[in-house]
Amino acid sequence: QAHYIMMHIVQLFTLLSLVTPSFAERPYEGPKECSDKDRVKRADCISYTAAVFEGQTIGLVTEGNELEVMHDNLDQYNKTAMAVSEKGADMIVFPEWGLFGYCQNRWPKGTPAASRDKILAFCETIGEPGVDLTNDSRQTPIMTRLAKIAKEHKIVVIANVADKTEDDKVYNTEVAIDENGILLAKYHKKNVYFKHTFNTPPEGGVNDAVTFTKFGVKFGLFVCKDFFHKNPKKMLLEQGATH
Repeated sequence: QAHYIMMHIVQLFTLLSLVTPSFAERPYEGPKECSDKDRVKRADCISYTAAVFEGQTIGLVTEGNELEVMHDNLDQYNKTAMAVSEKGADMIVFPEWGLFGYCQNRWPKGTPAASRDKILAFCETIGEPGVDLTNDSRQTPIMTRLAKIAKEHKIVVIANVADKTEDDKVYNTEVAIDENGILLAKYHKKNVYFKHTFNTPPEGGVNDAVTFTKFGVKFGLFVCKDFFHKNPKKMLLEQGATH
């Protein structure tokens, strides 16, 4: 299912996880009547519709069928994006490890993300923000398909993937893709759960606080376990992220 949320910038303060207490305590005064000129200046004028996918990853992973599993899940993403777009959603957020299927083992080993060997089949080398993923020479079928979903349904896509860098580091990665298939942002998860699978990104640099601006709103990216740590939340707030 997909849940639809009409959001005002002063009403909700994150898409990807819960908010910090200081933001949650901010009073909401309700929507305001705004002119087009006001809309780009006043935070209480800005609104957009977002959908959050709460489905399960599908496909039992066996040796050699990883690409098939990924495309089955991408088919599911495509149907969801189409459905929410038709209902007026501007953005869709998909879950961590949503493209990787599952293994026969019980949790926590029931996901390919629990194994370095298994996750390698799902890895791609992801470009930098600004690249047109629908016309990327890197031959990345997952990112290309996500971009085509975003472009076809004119919706911003937030999704979780595995990024393998040129120096053979593997990162649990959150990406934001705009409605034209352009990569808006790429974030390597700082507080990794499966440390034997994913590398921890180095401190310092652009990955410490990854933001992008859309709908007049500054979004910050973080994933699951990141919420229970001081950073990147604190750094995102310092960078002016409000969602």
